[in-house]
Amino acid sequence: MTIAIEISQVIAALTQLQGRCENMQPVFDGIGQRIADNIRLNLGVGLDSWGNSFEPLKKPRKTDNGFGKGVPLNDTRQHIFNKIAFNPSHDGVEIGILEPTPIGMTHQFGSEKKNIPARPFMPIVGNQVDMPSDWNAEIMRIIDEHFAGV
Repeated sequence: MTIAIEISQVIAALTQLQGRCENMQPVFDGIGQRIADNIRLNLGVGLDSWGNSFEPLKKPRKTDNGFGKGVPLNDTRQHIFNKIAFNPSHDGVEIGILEPTPIGMTHQFGSEKKNIPARPFMPIVGNQVDMPSDWNAEIMRIIDEHFAGV
């Protein structure tokens, strides 16, 4: 029995795969966009990254945030929501608040001094990223799509 392999097709596929591995910025751009969108979506309806409701403010500031629910954070749109950004590179992506503000830190980690409970809108537990499993699945889909057809 003889097995014939068309080596030019194998080399072409490997060359294409190598090219896709060398330029990972589109993958990290897609991952950053998806995670930032997830953070904004949850923040807009008063949920943390894992779908748990934020502890309510003692004095709610507004009655509607455009999503049909009360604003869970003080001036969320101005100080946090609109400043969530990502910065992709060829070897990773940074996600956070474009212009860090004391309000963002206070809401993420809380403030004993101001008697404000933590309302973690970023997927961080302690000092480590703790990505929700459904977000991980979305990241894997983005990676799979990048390498599809190779």
